[in-house]
Amino acid sequence: MAGLVFGDAGSAQRALSAFYVGEAVKLAVVVILFVVVLKMVRVAPLAMFAAFAATFLVYWIALLGALPRMGGTRRGA
Repeated sequence: MAGLVFGDAGSAQRALSAFYVGEAVKLAVVVILFVVVLKMVRVAPLAMFAAFAATFLVYWIALLGALPRMGGTRRGA
């Protein structure tokens, strides 16, 4: 994937467009998979969506917690 984005000496606009396309494809795949699971598997939809939301929340909390260790901006400095 990185080769598609950074392979040739394209402009920054082209790289940004490639990232947007990648995010759109990822979102479409997630929606399609949710539909497939809801149609094919007997699940509690509210519990499934709650677990999905909790996963995202934990991911972002862990990412924010790792920022200072990765050289990011520090709060209060």
